[in-house]
Amino acid sequence: MFRISLHCLLLLLVFDSSAKEIRITPESDLKPVLKQAEPGDTILMEDGIWKDVKLRFERLMGTEKEPIHLRAESPGKVVLTGSSQVRVSGEYVIVSGLSFLNPEDEGDVFEFRTHSERHAHHCRITDCSFMQTKPGSDEKSLWVNVYGTHNRVDHCYFARKQNKGTTLVVWVTETPGEHRIDHNYFGPRPELGENGGETIRIGISDTSEFNSRTIVESNYFEKCNGEGEIISNKSCENIYRFNLFERCEGSLTLRHGHRCLVDGNVFLGHKVNGTGGVRII
Repeated sequence: MFRISLHCLLLLLVFDSSAKEIRITPESDLKPVLKQAEPGDTILMEDGIWKDVKLRFERLMGTEKEPIHLRAESPGKVVLTGSSQVRVSGEYVIVSGLSFLNPEDEGDVFEFRTHSERHAHHCRITDCSFMQTKPGSDEKSLWVNVYGTHNRVDHCYFARKQNKGTTLVVWVTETPGEHRIDHNYFGPRPELGENGGETIRIGISDTSEFNSRTIVESNYFEKCNGEGEIISNKSCENIYRFNLFERCEGSLTLRHGHRCLVDGNVFLGHKVNGTGGVRII
């Protein structure tokens, strides 16, 4: 028994030694980092304020068993602010622990792509926060853009987006994305006063006949009052299940698309004017 256990331990040590931890700061040149990153490696972002940084993690290639981790040194203590942006493309990359604070509306904040032809697949953003604590401008920006296929947004915190633009958008093409948006908190968003204040939108009118097959499940929406459509469905074969909507002045709206499923959601209006349930067009 001891020999077997010792043998397993030695194998584990050999396996672990192959993975690297690559530390980066706001001033780091990412080109050599991208060249040396391999499956199982961790790219560690140093704690602190990262202001006006443009981070493009091009074509990171992890695997299902050994993803590449891009994470904060301490969860919540890497604060990206100002005009900071993060872009990720490649396969099997997990982004975690980042805090996006008061984006300055000069562009979209996080994207599952680095170029119009370089998208992310089987990638994930988790345990991150997006929050605005000061008034927004009249500029339009999106907080999360989901491109590619089989990506996931989970256990993230979104609150108080005040400028124009949807909080989270899934972009739809002829290839079903099959993304998953789950276990997130979508907090208060004040009324925008015009179209474009959705919390989630899946597709646009031009692609509404395409299958997205995105699952939106087990999320908590609270006071998402940006506009009348809390969720705007504009594609086919999506699933919306087990979500809680509380004091949201709007509806889960099937604006366009076909063959979508709405199942097991709870809507608590608490007698607030404008709260709704499911709207089908």
